[in-house]
Amino acid sequence: MKIKHQIQKKFETTDGYAGTGSVEKRLRDNSFLVVLNEGSFIGILTPFDIIESPHNLVIDCLHEKPHIDCEQDIESVLAVMKESQNYVLPVFNGDVFIGVVLQAAITDLLFEYRNELERTIDKRTSQLNQVNKQLKQEIEERKQAEEKTRKIEAQLQMAQKMEAIGTLAGGIAHDFNNLLMGIQGNTSLMFEDIDSSHPHYNRLKSIEKQIQSGVKLTSRLLGYARKGKYEVTPISLNQIVNEISDTFGQTRKEVVIHQKLAEDLLTIKADQGQIEQVLLNLFVNAADAMPSGGDLILETMNVSRKDMKSKLYKPKAGNYVKLTLTDTGKGMDKSTMERIFDPFFTTKEMGRGTGLGLASVYGIIKAHGGYIDVESKEKHGTTFRIYLPASKRNVRKVTKTSDKLIKGTGTVLLIDDEEVIQEVCKELLENIGYKVFLANDGKKAIELYRKNQDEIDIVLLDMVMPNMSGGEVYDRMKEINPDIKVLLSSGYSIDGKATAILNRGCDGFIQKPFNINDLSGKIRKILEIG
Repeated sequence: MKIKHQIQKKFETTDGYAGTGSVEKRLRDNSFLVVLNEGSFIGILTPFDIIESPHNLVIDCLHEKPHIDCEQDIESVLAVMKESQNYVLPVFNGDVFIGVVLQAAITDLLFEYRNELERTIDKRTSQLNQVNKQLKQEIEERKQAEEKTRKIEAQLQMAQKMEAIGTLAGGIAHDFNNLLMGIQGNTSLMFEDIDSSHPHYNRLKSIEKQIQSGVKLTSRLLGYARKGKYEVTPISLNQIVNEISDTFGQTRKEVVIHQKLAEDLLTIKADQGQIEQVLLNLFVNAADAMPSGGDLILETMNVSRKDMKSKLYKPKAGNYVKLTLTDTGKGMDKSTMERIFDPFFTTKEMGRGTGLGLASVYGIIKAHGGYIDVESKEKHGTTFRIYLPASKRNVRKVTKTSDKLIKGTGTVLLIDDEEVIQEVCKELLENIGYKVFLANDGKKAIELYRKNQDEIDIVLLDMVMPNMSGGEVYDRMKEINPDIKVLLSSGYSIDGKATAILNRGCDGFIQKPFNINDLSGKIRKILEIG
C-alpha cells in the first residue's frame, strides 16, 4: 500500500522567521507546524525541536527530517519514522512538497486494515467452512448413491446369474424327474408281481428309497429354479413353525428354540411342503452354525409394504407375513454373505452339504412372490427375514390321497413324447385296470381324441412336448369336449403354465416321478367328481 493515499494536505503553517513564543500555544494544540519561507516549504516544527534547540526564531529550531516520496509504501515509511524517531514527516512528489504523513494515522490505518483483514479472513473462513461442509455432504451423498448403485447393480447381476442358473437347474430337474419316472414306474410294476417274501423285495424297497432321495434333490433344484410350488392353498405359517420346531427340537436338542408368534397372524397362500422345506433348511443352517448349541429365535408378525421401505427391492403393494429367524451362531463374513444363495455353494466340509439348501430357500420364497433378507456378522450370529404375501382366505384342511392301489375301469388317453415314460405309464394304467390310447405329440393326441372322445374317460397329459405344448393341447381338446377330464403330468411342478391350465378348468396335477398308487388315487378322485 502506497503512502500517497495517507497524505495529510490540510495543516497549520508558520513563517520561518516567526518567534518561538508565538507558536508554542499553537504547537500544543496541533502537535506540529509546517514551516514556510515566502510560501515555500523549509521544514516541520514540533515541540521537541524547540526543546532541543531553544532559539528565538522558528527557523533556528528546525531539525532536518527525512523526506518521504509519495510512491513509497507504508512499511518503509514506518521504518524511516522508527529509525529517525519522528512521528511526522514531509511528503514530496519529486521536488515538490505535497503534504505530511503522521505515524498515528498510519498506525490507525494499519490497525483498521488488520481488523478488516481479520474480518475478511473470518468471513472467507466461514464461507470456506460452509462450502467444505456442503462438499463433504455432496461427497457423502455421492458415495451413498454410488454404493446404492453398486448394490443395485450387484443385485441385478446376482438376479440375472441366479435366473440363468435357475433355468438350467429347472431343466436338469425336469429331465431327472423323467428319468426317475421310468425307474419308479418299473419298480411299481415289479412290486405288483411280488410280495415281501420275494428275495428282491428289499432291494426294490432300497431302489424306491433312492428314488425318493432323488426326488428330494430335484425338489430343491425346482425350488431354486422357482418352479417348486406344488399345491398352493391358504395355510397358517404359525402352525408350520410350531410343527417344524417340535420335530426339529427333538432331533437337535442342543438348540433351544424360542418363539414369539403373532396371535392375529394372517394366512399365506403357499405350498405347505415347500414352506416346510424352507424352515427345515434354515433350521439346519442355524444348527450347523451352533455346533456346541445355542438359541434360535423365531418371530412372526403382520407387516405392510411401508414397513419394507428401507429395502433395496421394491415390494409390491399389499400386506405381508414376516418371519424372522435369528441364531446365536458363528455368523458369516461379507464374502460368504454375498454367495449364500448361490447354488452348490457351501461352507461345509466335503460330503456334508449339497450347497442347494439356501439356494432352494431363495427360489421358493421368490416363487411365492416373497422376499428374503439376511444380516450377519462374524461371531455375532445370523438373522434371516422372510416376507410372504398375506392372504385373506381361511386355512383349508388338506386331505391326504390314499397310498393304496385303487383299481379302476375305463379308457385313458396317455400323451407323452418320451418313449420310456409312455411304456411304463401304459403298463401302470393297465395294471390299475384301464384301457390305454397312446399319443407322442399334440397333433396326434387331438386327432385321436376327436375320433375316440366318446370312449375316452380321462386324459393323462404331459406338460412339456415338442411342436405343441400341453397347454395348447388342453385348450384344443377342451374345444372338442368342454367336459373333458384331464390330469396334467410334468417333471416340473405346479407353477407358471401348469397353474394357468388348472385355472382354465383342468382337473388335476401329478408330479413326476409318481408310483402306481399315487396315479390310481389321482385318477379315481377326478373321475368320481365327474
